Amino acid sequence: MRPLTFRAAALAALLAAPAAHADMVIIQQGHFPGPSAFAHPMPQGPAFGMAEAFIRDMAANRFPQTALLGHPLPDHPLEPPVLVEATEADPIPFAGGWTLTEIMDDEGARLSFDPELLASTEFNVDQDGSFTAYAGCNRMFGELTMYDGLIASAEYGMTFMACFGPTGDLENAFMRVLDSASLVAIGPEMLLLLDGEGDKLAEFALRVEAP
Repeated sequence: MRPLTFRAAALAALLAAPAAHADMVIIQQGHFPGPSAFAHPMPQGPAFGMAEAFIRDMAANRFPQTALLGHPLPDHPLEPPVLVEATEADPIPFAGGWTLTEIMDDEGARLSFDPELLASTEFNVDQDGSFTAYAGCNRMFGELTMYDGLIASAEYGMTFMACFGPTGDLENAFMRVLDSASLVAIGPEMLLLLDGEGDKLAEFALRVEAP
């Protein structure tokens, strides 16, 4: 249950100018591909059409040369896309320090890793959703958001070391878990993260209880 997003790469460059619209929110990162972004919009879902029109209108008003790209200027200014405000997020019910004991591949099959490598992993989660993680190579840091008992998003960053062999494979598998997890099951000192269909993605053992 990921929130609906649309690619607003071109808008990022426009908003960096002094007359930026403070009420517009960039909700997906990307690169600015230049004028062709206005000439050849690529739909990214049902919300993109309105966003692309708004981007083109802003460009026409602030950069008159964009009128040469072949798009007629709109008769009336367009309103920015409406982004639905999220309600207050749930506290994270599995706050604590966890260690990976099992992780699955993208087909749902159990991946085989050295027990010592799994034992070295960390998934440390606070009740507010902030977390740090280590899956053999890079350090990760980010934030989980839950609504109505479901993981709605997992945004994260990480250090930038090249990872090869089993450590790289484990790290890639762990990132797939963060990208796909929607459901949570908690047992005695055990945590399961599952996808939206209820298929297991990873299993963790409790290492440190939340304070």
